[in-house]
Amino acid sequence: MHLDQEKIRALADFRAALRRFLAFSEEAAVGAGVTSLQYQALLAIKAAGKDAIALGDLARELLLRSNAAVQMVDRLEAIGLVARVPSTTDRRSVNVALTEKGEALVTKLVMLHLEQLAKRKKQFADLLRQLKQTQAG
Repeated sequence: MHLDQEKIRALADFRAALRRFLAFSEEAAVGAGVTSLQYQALLAIKAAGKDAIALGDLARELLLRSNAAVQMVDRLEAIGLVARVPSTTDRRSVNVALTEKGEALVTKLVMLHLEQLAKRKKQFADLLRQLKQTQAG
């Protein structure tokens, strides 16, 4: 694969756009009283599409070791955003569910993130198109 300036520029622009979005995300999360990783955990729980997610699945989703996920859930539980619930299918497993407060917070942050993505939709589409074109060339 030949690397020309156009390919390098397209990738640099894409990474810069991602970093700006992630900086926005970090600021929005901190402004709401959670870390970026805690927001990602709340989002993963909500995205699971069930009432709860297994703690092990949450750890895998966040690329965390089990003990780190347990510590994060401890902190989220202490501030009232999640609750541990027993698994109905595996007595050894613990599930994590959003509380009403956690549900409200993740909904607020999701709305902010979707608004930000809507503002950047054309920019991301253009950058992805540029990257696709550089791969074809």
